[in-house]
Amino acid sequence: MPCDITSAESVASLAKEVREQYGRLDVVAVNSGYSGPVVLTMTDTDPETFANAISVNYTGTFLCAKYLIPLLLETEDGAKAFIGVSSLASLIVRGPIANAQYCVSKAAQLKLLEHVHEQYHGQGLATYAVHPGAVLSEMAEETAPDAFKPYLMDSPELCGAFCVWLTREKTRAEWLSGRLLSAKWDVEELEGRKRAIVDGDLLKMKLSL
Repeated sequence: MPCDITSAESVASLAKEVREQYGRLDVVAVNSGYSGPVVLTMTDTDPETFANAISVNYTGTFLCAKYLIPLLLETEDGAKAFIGVSSLASLIVRGPIANAQYCVSKAAQLKLLEHVHEQYHGQGLATYAVHPGAVLSEMAEETAPDAFKPYLMDSPELCGAFCVWLTREKTRAEWLSGRLLSAKWDVEELEGRKRAIVDGDLLKMKLSL
């Protein structure tokens, strides 16, 4: 089912097709992304490219939440998981890949996912922001600086496997809902730090004074 996540009409149509053809929805994984060329100054940034990054990375995630969360909540005995494929770029403000149009749009996506968690976790929805690792994706191949590409060594399957771990046994990982996670982390070590993460309300974007 092709879908343009920047279009409300397209995402609404997708939700309608899923309901009519399958009658249920267990997991949503928003994996669309847009970077544009890496530009390190605002004055050199193309306004249209900046707007495209916001439209795909931020608004697209919002539209998927708006139209697909009702299906997740309606599905009895479903995993009820909403995953946004995020990026540690959401935390970057300097360096050779501090591309504001991408970093800012992914930071906005991250905060949006925290809102999704706060609004729907009481109804049984688990929401995760997942950094997929350093992957030489088609987007990275086109936009990453050549000097940075040798460091993009992670497999796309890494993120897929991590998302399966998150959703296969919901009660095991639902305490991670509303947090930024990395597919590169050892899951046993992550579980071992549960108390510190929960008590400290860690792995969230917030201001600490």
